[in-house]
Amino acid sequence: MSKISPEISGQIAVVNAAIFGAETPTINIVSDGNHPYSVDWDNHAINFSLKADAFLENDIDVAIHEMAHFMIASSDGLHLQAWGMKNPYVFWDGREFNNMPAPDGSPASNTETKVWAWQHLIYVMSGLREIDDVDKRPEAQWVGDAPRHNMLETVDSMIRKHLSDIYEAFPNGTWADEIRRKFKEIPALVEFESTQKPHGEFSPISETPLGCNTTLILEHNDQGWFNSILVHEGFDGYKTYYPHLLTRSPERVQSFSRVAANIFDERPFIERPHLVSVSSEENLESISENGFHSHTYFIDSAHEAAQSLVEYYSECLRDEGKTPIVLAVEKNPAMLRNMEPDYPSIQEPIAIALDMSDDEVRERWEGSEKSTEDCLSIVGSCRSINVISASKIVVLENDKDTNISFYLSMQKDKKKQVEMTP
Repeated sequence: MSKISPEISGQIAVVNAAIFGAETPTINIVSDGNHPYSVDWDNHAINFSLKADAFLENDIDVAIHEMAHFMIASSDGLHLQAWGMKNPYVFWDGREFNNMPAPDGSPASNTETKVWAWQHLIYVMSGLREIDDVDKRPEAQWVGDAPRHNMLETVDSMIRKHLSDIYEAFPNGTWADEIRRKFKEIPALVEFESTQKPHGEFSPISETPLGCNTTLILEHNDQGWFNSILVHEGFDGYKTYYPHLLTRSPERVQSFSRVAANIFDERPFIERPHLVSVSSEENLESISENGFHSHTYFIDSAHEAAQSLVEYYSECLRDEGKTPIVLAVEKNPAMLRNMEPDYPSIQEPIAIALDMSDDEVRERWEGSEKSTEDCLSIVGSCRSINVISASKIVVLENDKDTNISFYLSMQKDKKKQVEMTP
């Protein structure tokens, strides 16, 4: 372990004082670059590292980030590194992690921005940051340099949304009490989890082909632990096994399985569930640069009135002298987390397209749980909460899907060819 500077020692002291007061801390903030965190089973404590890597300098932000992960972590993740995922970045294949700021609610972006929200609050209660000082967050460095103009704004928007959710769940500053409670319960948590360490053999429950030469194997043991393993078979027949999720929670297993099935789905886009948005060709350039703005409206392609709704909105654009074009995004659990009910369509339904009266729509809505899924089922539409990056958007034309940027490039090439034709 490397020496900790007086400045960082002082920061550690104020963090411990803010959380534990005069009580003995149940965490150790240490200079250890081997793992982001480790469990001291003998002393019923958790060690949080000041280093993300052995070759980096000590940084209090690294430890506080992992402490924020602990705020949302499943307790059965104490037995593993990375809070219950043995190697999540192998599973995501880099796609989700590299696109963390993507506002579509992808697993990594949604999780990390939630963590950053709690990270901000740990700083605030320690007196190391002002409560409104969200924009000057150190985590902005992870946004990267991808050519998206709205990435910083998107990350900020997602963090503020999670902060709003936390303030609602823990009003009047009681979020600080929740942080203290979570960390003060560590001794009892570690003691209990020490008795739950998985041992013995696992027996297979199911084996599900996912596509892309990948299979999801689910195992279970007599203690109640589930083990999810992804098996990838290469072209040479060699199989690589990735044990990813070890948990006692059936809900986590189901969620993991749904995400895995979506990521490894080999069906063409047009055959998979998707949400469509009717826009105009005049807006394509802007959408390709900035993505879909918040409160963009979408139609569920699986709804019985989907085609009628698309035709209705297309005709509205033609009446305005514009050329309609149909755009789409995948309808998956991650995308749906970034959707909310289409309230205007509930209040004033497109009756001619839905073949339902206003009263019928409102009666069904009032009798439902009023969720996004209910809205999709009743009126066939929803709207986005945050911006959706252009990389997620395709153009639908003649039952084919084309990435929006590639589509624009092809259109420009066609225009040049026409102009060059004598």
